[in-house]
Amino acid sequence: MKRLVSFFLVLTFISSAAGAVDYYRSNALGMKLGLIAPFRTDEFEYTLVVEKGEQVETRILTHRGREVRTWVLETLPGGKSLETEISGDEKITRERLDGRLISETVERGGGTEEIRKFIYDEHGLVGKEVSGPEGPLYTDRFERTAEGRLRTVVREFPDGRVITSRYSSGSEGLTEEVHASGGGFHPFQILR
Repeated sequence: MKRLVSFFLVLTFISSAAGAVDYYRSNALGMKLGLIAPFRTDEFEYTLVVEKGEQVETRILTHRGREVRTWVLETLPGGKSLETEISGDEKITRERLDGRLISETVERGGGTEEIRKFIYDEHGLVGKEVSGPEGPLYTDRFERTAEGRLRTVVREFPDGRVITSRYSSGSEGLTEEVHASGGGFHPFQILR
């Protein structure tokens, strides 16, 4: 019995040193719904293969045996991490610093479509700057209530246009949404 336990410990160490590969039953979002044996991947509509290395984790989502999405998570020095998500001809790269999303780059057909930079203060996310291949597209400013709930989003465009969206919330969540563009307000009542 002692030799058998030692054998399994050695096997576990070798597999973790080489980069462990796990197989999961999944859904269209790529969630881990349950660990499965590798030979069972054809039994499920969606499966997720996760390969863990020392600083890189790769996740491959398949639908009926066909790869539909890949994520590569890379841990970098100084609290930084990169997450690359590939689906068809779309590639999204997210850079994080200490868990906060700093930037997001969207590429389609091999070219950069959008670059989003996120702005924080000591309380959290306060803005987002979005640019495309031709330059700035818009800037969002987020205002929050004292409780931290989103109160207002102000979107400013390079040509001077401004769209303001206001949100009201209660104990049950969002109760009202109001949008203003060009001086007019357009209420949108949330129905429950």
